[in-house]
Amino acid sequence: MIPEYCVPDLAHTGASGIFLFTLAFTLLLVGAFFVSGHRRAGRAAAAALLLLPLGMTNLPSAEANDNVAQKSCPAGYHYDASRDHAKPAPKPGEVAAPPAAGKTPEASTPEASTPEASTPETKTPEATAPEGPALTVATPATVLRGQQLPVTINGVKAGDQVMVYLAVDPSVAVTVKAQQNGALVAHLDLAADMLPGTYQVLAHVDDRTASATTQVQRNPQVERQAGADLGPNVKFTVSDRGLDAKDGTKIVNWDIAKATVRAYYGYDKKTHTSDLENSPYAQQMAKLSDKWAAEVAANCKAAVAKGEKPAAVFDSDDTTLYGINFEEAINYAFTPAKQQAYFDGKTATDASGRTYDFTNPEGGPNYMPATPGMIKVVKAAKENGCTIFGLTGRSANQADYSVENLKRAGYVDAAGQPLFTKANYFTNSGKLIQGYGEEAGQPQYDLGKDGLGFCTTRGTKCQTVEYKAGTRQHLMDQGYRIVGSFGDQWSDLQGGRADHTYKLPNPAYYLPDRVFQAKAEPTYTGDHPLAGWEAKNRAEGMAPAQVTYPSVAPDGSSGRAPGVQGDQLPNMDVVKANIRNYYNGGGNRDLKVPTGIADKESSNYIQQMKQITATKGQEVLNSCRAAKAKGLKPAVVFDSDDTTLFTYDMEDYGMSFAFTPALQDAFFFAKAPFEGELKFPAPYQYGSQAQLDGKKVNYLPASPAMVEYVKSVKEAGCQVVGLTGRHEDQAAYSVANLAAAGYVDADGKPLFTADLYFTKPHTFPKYLDSFCAADIAKKGKCSTISFKSGTRAHVENDLGYTIVGNFGDQFSDLKGGFAETAVKLPNATYYLP
Repeated sequence: MIPEYCVPDLAHTGASGIFLFTLAFTLLLVGAFFVSGHRRAGRAAAAALLLLPLGMTNLPSAEANDNVAQKSCPAGYHYDASRDHAKPAPKPGEVAAPPAAGKTPEASTPEASTPEASTPETKTPEATAPEGPALTVATPATVLRGQQLPVTINGVKAGDQVMVYLAVDPSVAVTVKAQQNGALVAHLDLAADMLPGTYQVLAHVDDRTASATTQVQRNPQVERQAGADLGPNVKFTVSDRGLDAKDGTKIVNWDIAKATVRAYYGYDKKTHTSDLENSPYAQQMAKLSDKWAAEVAANCKAAVAKGEKPAAVFDSDDTTLYGINFEEAINYAFTPAKQQAYFDGKTATDASGRTYDFTNPEGGPNYMPATPGMIKVVKAAKENGCTIFGLTGRSANQADYSVENLKRAGYVDAAGQPLFTKANYFTNSGKLIQGYGEEAGQPQYDLGKDGLGFCTTRGTKCQTVEYKAGTRQHLMDQGYRIVGSFGDQWSDLQGGRADHTYKLPNPAYYLPDRVFQAKAEPTYTGDHPLAGWEAKNRAEGMAPAQVTYPSVAPDGSSGRAPGVQGDQLPNMDVVKANIRNYYNGGGNRDLKVPTGIADKESSNYIQQMKQITATKGQEVLNSCRAAKAKGLKPAVVFDSDDTTLFTYDMEDYGMSFAFTPALQDAFFFAKAPFEGELKFPAPYQYGSQAQLDGKKVNYLPASPAMVEYVKSVKEAGCQVVGLTGRHEDQAAYSVANLAAAGYVDADGKPLFTADLYFTKPHTFPKYLDSFCAADIAKKGKCSTISFKSGTRAHVENDLGYTIVGNFGDQFSDLKGGFAETAVKLPNATYYLP
């Protein structure tokens, strides 16, 4: 209801007076000019003289308004003292009048603050009322968005039209009529997507206005379900070499792949053992070995019946000998040095300085168990007339150990004699000529004969297919007919020279021949003995360039799904190849940068980070400005690792993707094996070393695109908040690292400060009780989701901020709500549910 003393602005009232005044003045001039010779002009001048006083009487009286205390009017109206029949208006400084429909109120909004939890309702000092009882407003201290806000207005008279509205949002308003003197209650409908924060509620009756404040909060029941559907992809089609790794969401996460493979093999990380009887792998091998044993027995017997010399050829690792326990011990990061140390039962040190202890508690070498079902296959071949040959990529100096391992694993005949002997066990010397054959009583064979042999593509080094196909050809040259070739890698089988091939499942590693079948155009042509075999093997489905993993559940359960096939699961080496290509983490030989160190200037990961901050990030910046304009205290929350700080080099080069809290702490505080200076040339900088409180520390570099983005968040009016899963002992270090990485404002002041940087405490504060109670009762600790969502609720409800954006590289950083927009950053190196 607009007070009588509020009249429309000049555009509505004064315009007619000005028009009449201007018209009269114009006619007067024209008439005066022509008055001597034009009778009509003289009449016009007379008319002008008559209109001039009329026009002047319609002009607003500035003198009248200047001499009377001004009263407030809604937007689009001004105070006219001549129409004010009431007492003087409120003095300057009192609350402004309500807005006109669709207009933003002119009342100033106090800075948002957190009401005390013990206060049931808030009141403001009584507004000066011209007559009648004082007008006051009371509201609950807090209210949930999406609900109704009850507003009690005291001091009304029967018949009063009371307008109630939010100071910064005139669309949230209601007008009610008082039925009696005293008080009335109005209800404001709060939208479910209303920004949380502290709001001023105004009530306006005639020329009286009063206000109160209330804090609008998110509904915790709704928020805890927020993001429940967030999660990684479960189906992937990738390049076996990672050549198309451009989108981090389309790469199998390393931790998810590892959990899947462990489930398949029944590997227990606590006991470091595998289930070789009941695991999905063991079950699949039982079915395969039953079938293969029958086939190879029949084929051996048939060849003998024809008077031929049948033979069966077997690879070693994960064909006859089970190597998953070894792969786990080396974190799926094979090197010949680690393999030899494992065989010998000794320790090994990798390039990053990390030590692996393979000592056998019983002393001596570590021997591998037999691959489930394969003893049965080998015995079936032997018992039906086939000669057994071993054909491995292991080196010549490992031959004695390997043959002894096969014997200990159970590859013996009914009389206890070994089925594999040094005389029929071929190893790869890596040279053109197998010098070891002469010692074993076999004729030497030349794999690079006259430049037309098998090993001709890489100088003096024999590739895997060249070596294995060439050795099978050597056996054929000796008169053997190879009825079956068995291997867990496609490169064990490619190149032909066998009647039948048998591929064992192996998602633990992948050893493709990078020369054979490496491109569309054949490598081997003309008279080369492998000419034509690339196309033939490709047609047979060997070593496909694209592999599809139909189901990869984030909890690893796909690895134990009923009837699961090992080659349908993510292969650890294929996953690693995709990750390294995505991060450009293959190192640089020319600059002597080792594998596992990422390019900090150019990679698909960097491009994706820039794209996210330019799109979703821009939405958050707009929200910062909008919330600030409403008088709220907007904030944006950032996780640390791989959100603001880049950990790739530490994860790959430093830890071989086998993170432990102890190793992380060692990296941060420059302890072994990270005590040395971490220095590589640009653009491969591997963090930096510094002094913190008199002690040496290693700092991580900033995540790509994030320094400039966090600065823009601050400039847009948002408070920067840090929220990490790191423990509280790392808090001071983390804040110092962020500043050292460039997260400072134009004056050099840190954008992340200790008071708004939250870490996991040793003792959880009371505000987390309701969030963590169920987790602690069930698992004895507070989950990441509960800790982070509870902390965000504290930032809003207790500290008075409005979280408009939440950035994290893990879905657990984002689930549980208490933020307007959740922004997921890519991370293929680890997964924290």
